[in-house]
Amino acid sequence: MSPADAAPYSCAPRSPNASHATRSLPVPLALLPNGGRGAAPRLPATGELTTASGDRFCLTCAAPDFPPPHYTWYREQEGRLQPVRAAGGAGPTLGLVSWAGGAALCGRAVPELAGTWLCKAYNGFGDATLQLRLHVETELGVTIKPAVLVAQAGGVAELMCRTTAPAALAWWHDGTPLPATGGRLVLRGVTRAHAGMYQCEATRGHNIALAAAELRLADSAPELQYTFIEQALRPGANAALRCTAAASPTPRITWLLDGQPLDRFLPHHRYRVTEQAAGAPGAVTSLLNVSVSAADGGRYTCRAHNALGAAEHSARLDVYGRCAAIVPPCPSSLSELSRHESWCDERWTCAGPPAVRALGAVRAVAGDNVTLYCPYSGYPISSVWWRRAGGGAGSAGSAGGAAGAALHLRPARARDSGRYTCGVAAPEGATAVGDIDLQVRNPPKISPFMFSSELTEGSAAQALCGVSAGDKPLHFSWLKDGRPLPADLQIEEKSLNDFSLLVFPALTARHSGSYTCRVANHAALANYTATLSVKVAPAWVTEPADAAVLLGAPLRLDCAARGHPTPSLTWERRLGGGAEEAERWETIGASWEASEGSSTAFLSASEGGAAGPVGAGPVGAVGPVGAVGTDLGSAHLAAPNATRDLQGAYRCTADNGVGAPLIKEVNIAVHEPAHFGADASPRNVSGVRGSPVTLECEARGDAPLAVQWTHRGVGLHLDSFRWTVSEARAAGGVRSTLRLGAAGREDAGEYRCRAHNNFGSSERTMFLHVEEPPEAPSSIQLAGTSSRWIRVRWRARVLGGTRPAGEVRYWAECTPLRGDVAPSLNLTLDAEEEGGPDSQGYRSLSALVAGVRPAAAYAVRVLAANRVGRSPRSEPLLVTTLDEAPSGPPQNLRVRPVGTRELHVSWSAPAQHTWNGELVGYAVWWRVAASPRVVDGVEGAAVAGVEQGAGLSAGRSVVRGWGGAEMRVRGLHEFTRYEVTVRAFNAAGVGPPSQVVYATTADGGELYLKHD
Repeated sequence: MSPADAAPYSCAPRSPNASHATRSLPVPLALLPNGGRGAAPRLPATGELTTASGDRFCLTCAAPDFPPPHYTWYREQEGRLQPVRAAGGAGPTLGLVSWAGGAALCGRAVPELAGTWLCKAYNGFGDATLQLRLHVETELGVTIKPAVLVAQAGGVAELMCRTTAPAALAWWHDGTPLPATGGRLVLRGVTRAHAGMYQCEATRGHNIALAAAELRLADSAPELQYTFIEQALRPGANAALRCTAAASPTPRITWLLDGQPLDRFLPHHRYRVTEQAAGAPGAVTSLLNVSVSAADGGRYTCRAHNALGAAEHSARLDVYGRCAAIVPPCPSSLSELSRHESWCDERWTCAGPPAVRALGAVRAVAGDNVTLYCPYSGYPISSVWWRRAGGGAGSAGSAGGAAGAALHLRPARARDSGRYTCGVAAPEGATAVGDIDLQVRNPPKISPFMFSSELTEGSAAQALCGVSAGDKPLHFSWLKDGRPLPADLQIEEKSLNDFSLLVFPALTARHSGSYTCRVANHAALANYTATLSVKVAPAWVTEPADAAVLLGAPLRLDCAARGHPTPSLTWERRLGGGAEEAERWETIGASWEASEGSSTAFLSASEGGAAGPVGAGPVGAVGPVGAVGTDLGSAHLAAPNATRDLQGAYRCTADNGVGAPLIKEVNIAVHEPAHFGADASPRNVSGVRGSPVTLECEARGDAPLAVQWTHRGVGLHLDSFRWTVSEARAAGGVRSTLRLGAAGREDAGEYRCRAHNNFGSSERTMFLHVEEPPEAPSSIQLAGTSSRWIRVRWRARVLGGTRPAGEVRYWAECTPLRGDVAPSLNLTLDAEEEGGPDSQGYRSLSALVAGVRPAAAYAVRVLAANRVGRSPRSEPLLVTTLDEAPSGPPQNLRVRPVGTRELHVSWSAPAQHTWNGELVGYAVWWRVAASPRVVDGVEGAAVAGVEQGAGLSAGRSVVRGWGGAEMRVRGLHEFTRYEVTVRAFNAAGVGPPSQVVYATTADGGELYLKHD
């Protein structure tokens, strides 16, 4: 058979006269594994099931092996394995379900049911264990922290996505998917493109949850996105200058002329400033419209600024003077003017008069590069020069004024403070001068400070921020990790004239971070940052606990601790510790064997622990990540198959050099469920009816270990005198012996030895066969007969659980009913089964009895025998065999002449044992010697008397009757020699002829007789 043959089958009778077909119910045909031979159950070592709280679930345990195994469930609670009972033992929400191919633990999920469950499957060939972990999820929730994140431009932004249960995570930014998939999203080099809404999508099965957070670009200086260019216009034209800037918060744009507000030099009615949002968040556009005159030329600046900085752009706007009214007129467009500038200069006067505006004092920071621009108007300008009060500062004579309009101080120093004069000259010789006062101030200079590297939780600390140089007054402020000091950290800040003191009364892990001292004066703002690292003693995140595991099941112990620096975790096992032996601890490495020949246990660690083998990893759930400034270290101890050698005391030590190490001692208990060892296959036991029989099984497992016996599924009553049960301690278990005083037919069948303890149960099957002589054959019938054989049929049965001892042979005793011709026949029959047993356990047998005689009456009895003995004889079957043609010739044939045309013939009957039935009569043949033979047969012979036939040369006569007889043959030739024979016949046919006798008829009065 092949796996394709496994399917439901049904049967339907075929009858040509039936009006419709009737089909039986389908019966499934299953293909047994291992070719129908028994095998121990096979289960995977571990499994997991995750379900939502309130949903129906089933923990399935299926071992499709033969014979079908039994199943037992356990739950791990407080380090012990508790059996799950069928009625209420599994809890009010669970129920046990079983079927032909497996078992299941079903119920409605609640958080209390989460944990480890074990299923044990066992049959007569062995057992197997499956460890299942049930995870019960509450409603899937997801959050992003912080909900609003304000990040510095160019800095790092981090969003954390947390879920209430393990789930697959995906990130989105303004509806666009991101490649990140973990719970932590880090953005480095933050720009304005990173701002917007971020979503974290958590998916767990069919459940999807979303959370959103906003990233704002805060504390960012403005960036100019669009600016205007330098240009020259004629008086009366409209100048449109535009700037676009972006920042967070949205910047404000102001317009300056030669570094001063517009309204200082321009009447309000001659310019207009309009602003509008530029589309992107934090972007704004400002448009300056000016109706220019010759005096409005100068350096125009758009300045975008917010609380954190400013950005500006400057370009000159030059305005021509009025041309004299000379024909032809001055060109009307600037482009035409520039093409004919030399001609126009020679023949027209269109230059504006030079002028230098009066400015207020200009302030600069010592050490910075400073550029002073000459605030002039008029166009064109042939030269610009600078002079400092008390000494020359140099001059620039470049045409157009652009090159010499700037005075660069690189860098500016305090001694550069003073009054500077700039002058401009027009091509026709007109000049103008103006003064600018420069004030150079010193910025604050912070003296470096640092925190001690040996600070621990609970200790006090101070940080002193002092200024070694800088103009007064000074203003101090502090930041932690780029933000103002949190009030809940209870940090004291004390400021005096030239320094500020930061005081930490009692350090905690949350105080770790970067602290920035900011000092500002009228010149600048200075920063200095130092890092505070608080050493934190280890604290348990996953504290190891006592564990109990079944023998052969997987084992895992988790250990995780948090601290700073990251704790290193070490597993150790206690050795010795007895009354006469000092306690010692053995360190467990990455791969460690408990003892020689045992299975290997593995150590796996992460973030500070030792590296483990393949398959090891950090602990799965380490609790909320709430302790800022601490790092997690974890290690777990695992064994794929727990053995007795792994029992004992273990301890996990977490140490990072801060304070006393954290130590937790636990105990591992390896429980051995009841089982029968490697040789647990079913066993056949034979016994003779009436003789004692012993059945024995040896069970292993943890005490208390109980053994029970059942016979055909029914428990044995130990108060019965027919059997006794005794138990004796064996290595690692109990040996139980069942003794039957005198085995009977009812004792045959299946026996089960069931062992159980608190951690499991197992069964071993034994089949007892009680051997006895076969039953007497019954219902003997005649199946056919002939003259030389008899076919008989009978029914035989072997009772359930018993079997004949060895080969069964059948005999037939055939006793003749009359005569003393032959003794009783004792024949061995070749028995052939004609079909399977019927519903009552009988099977039909038949055999051929040879060696009987024809036309004989027999009493036939059948019996069976095996090595134990013979069965009683069956009831007799009376049988008469069929007739057969006689096998012997008539005897004493005599022939003599009684006249010239007549012979006298006489004979006696054949031997009776050759009759083969009742003789009907005799046939007499004669013929002239050497003449052809007459018809060979007796057909047509007369029934009574003597009938003579047919002619003088040859003939035949039939005589009826079975005894000896005589007859006269008449009508023969005179003095002729004849040959005569006689044959006996019965209903089956004609027998062999007698010997030939010759005789000659008489001649006249002479009588002559010759006998050959």
